[in-house]
Amino acid sequence: MTMQEHILNPRGLKLFTCKWIPMNQEPKALIFICHGYAMECSVTMHSTAMRLAKAGFAVHGIDYEGHGKSAGLQGFVNRMEDVVTDCVDYFSSIAADVKPGPVMQNILIKLCRIIPTWEIIATKDVVNLAFKVHSIREEIRANPYCYKWRPRLKTGYELLKISIELERNLDKISAPFIVLHGEDDRLTDKAVSKQLFDVSASTDKSFKLYPEMWHGLLYGEPLENI
Repeated sequence: MTMQEHILNPRGLKLFTCKWIPMNQEPKALIFICHGYAMECSVTMHSTAMRLAKAGFAVHGIDYEGHGKSAGLQGFVNRMEDVVTDCVDYFSSIAADVKPGPVMQNILIKLCRIIPTWEIIATKDVVNLAFKVHSIREEIRANPYCYKWRPRLKTGYELLKISIELERNLDKISAPFIVLHGEDDRLTDKAVSKQLFDVSASTDKSFKLYPEMWHGLLYGEPLENI
């Protein structure tokens, strides 16, 4: 059973949430979906969530501000900490690589104060890099809730900042986790996933590498691979 609603975050923004609940049984566990940059949860994650729900899991997702059906300027993240807080607050309520050098980082910080929303960060076509199946790429391009343009300047800075912060603190991660990574991922470096697995303090962790699969493991591969 699929249910959708909007919630109000502390900053007064309406955030879209959705959940997939197994029918006629108590959930085996809760699964929280955090979608990727420029994506959303209700359409692109639907097939994965449905499979998990049929297997007995309760799945919950949220569109970040500026993403999907949530309020905010599409594709714009002003503070990554706000996104993290929104996710933690929402999920808690349910449960009770390439880095620019120091000079470029300083320029980026200064420009963010002047033109934070400009779509000027040069990137390759993320959709082509992430999803193997052509029809899935076209489906994503046609999805009005997916942001498909160049990253906005302040969003890029926030992504960079949180990436650096995470890398500095990998050894402090103690929560249980599973890392799934496509061996032929052209969007994110599998070596970083392996580093997380090797360095983290968690005693309950797994790292699985899928041969010949791309970045979009759960949405974008041929059906025989899913």
